[in-house]
Amino acid sequence: MAQQPPAFQAQNNKRVAKFRKMPPAMFPPILGAFGLAAAWARTPDAFGLPAGIGQALMGAVTLLYLYVLGNYLAKLIARPSVLVDDLKVLPGRSGLATMSMAGMMLAVALMPYSQAVAKVVLVLALLMHTLVALLVIRALLTGPAEARTVSPVFHLVFVGFIVSSFAAVSLGWLTSSSSSRKTCPHRCARFWRSTWPRRACWARWR
Repeated sequence: MAQQPPAFQAQNNKRVAKFRKMPPAMFPPILGAFGLAAAWARTPDAFGLPAGIGQALMGAVTLLYLYVLGNYLAKLIARPSVLVDDLKVLPGRSGLATMSMAGMMLAVALMPYSQAVAKVVLVLALLMHTLVALLVIRALLTGPAEARTVSPVFHLVFVGFIVSSFAAVSLGWLTSSSSSRKTCPHRCARFWRSTWPRRACWARWR
């Protein structure tokens, strides 16, 4: 077998940091795991099962999320342009959207231990999701026409804010959600507010 040139051998021997290989596609399964852990956390009230099962699952998912998030942020700090690159493709958009949505679920996991920390985490997750939504709109408006197809990822990006209600209601931020917001006019208003980015993009594409 022929030997590779020295330049190729140097590239093969060069070790790449693990965090540089962390794809945003790791976050959707973590968001689903957070949902599963949150469901198990309710089993003591619904089925009388030990509370330790849900707590153990929530703790394990929290550690996994923090590990993946730390690696992705390290990759982002090392090469900030990776954020724009990830937003150009659907797996990247869904991964970044679920990254912030999982942060909202992290606030749920932290509530039994510190509501102050949970509030800070929830606000940061909402700001992160807002930034992702704005960057996705920018990518849709400035990117090629073939990349502007409507997909289920739009729901993650533009309607993902609804996940924050799990923590916000328990923190007392949405006390009116059980009364006036259940009416039909309020539901319609929330629906149209959530669709304005899509309507703006559609008007631009036409």
